[in-house]
Amino acid sequence: MELHGFSCEEIRMEGADTISISSDGLAFMTSGLKYPPLDSPPADGGVFMLDLTTDDLDPKKVDIMAPFDPYKLNPHGIRVYEPGDGRILVYISNHGLGLDKVEKFEYSVTKNQLKWINSFKQKKEFYSLNDIEMIAEDDFFFVNDQYFSTRQRFLRFLEYHSFIRLGSLGYCNKGNCQLATKHNLGYPSGLSIRTTTDENGKFRKELIVVEKRAFRASIYHLDPSNGFVFSHTIPLPANIDNIFNDGEDIYFAGSPRGSNGDDLVEVIKLNKKNELETIISTTLIKGVTSYAHFEDKILFGTQNSNLLVCTRD
Repeated sequence: MELHGFSCEEIRMEGADTISISSDGLAFMTSGLKYPPLDSPPADGGVFMLDLTTDDLDPKKVDIMAPFDPYKLNPHGIRVYEPGDGRILVYISNHGLGLDKVEKFEYSVTKNQLKWINSFKQKKEFYSLNDIEMIAEDDFFFVNDQYFSTRQRFLRFLEYHSFIRLGSLGYCNKGNCQLATKHNLGYPSGLSIRTTTDENGKFRKELIVVEKRAFRASIYHLDPSNGFVFSHTIPLPANIDNIFNDGEDIYFAGSPRGSNGDDLVEVIKLNKKNELETIISTTLIKGVTSYAHFEDKILFGTQNSNLLVCTRD
């Protein structure tokens, strides 16, 4: 495995499906995801942390202090949110035994510990949570990649293998949640908010949602006066999964030939001029679902396999 200008090391893990990085370079990743109908929870899932400001490339498992058994944590999407008061909040979408939920934690740097604060549960709106994107504390967007929940295993199995577009996008504010779209998204798997400018040079916010099985990203304008408005779509290659936002550009990443294909990895950058550029297209590691970078390091995560860490030479 080679990436020009970088030295890469494959770290043995049980997946690093989704990655989120704090402003200080602490990379949090969900591991051990069991995704119904392909796998069955409960799972020995967890969260790992890698300090990207050091030369130590060994991810540390984060201790979880929660009233529920941490071995039944089946984590999918993860987002770090820093409210500006010194706290590091971590939100995780968790596939439960019968009810998906978003878990809220506060991270202790000195203890390498996540302390559980709250669970957001919605029977009508949360049924196949994949990813989340924070707006403010307890204020976030979420996507359901499928329509049928883990409680409807046979129908979920048929839906997964049929490529029917029944995914949805929703919004939560302080526990009040509602769907923002119909059940018509093509397996939405990643989302991010960016600030850009309109045709008049005015700043505006956009929500970008990857629709993995529709081979596209859908763009929505977040307008204070008009609310949530669909704008347009951007074509993407097959099996693009998650989004990384470094504050300047958007990066889409995935394995075009799927988790059972070869080791081809693609990372596509979307700049503020809405120009798409493939910045990585090479054989690195099989089944990539996530990409992230910080200073001289690049991370490539997978759902059920290892983590690849590349350091600039």
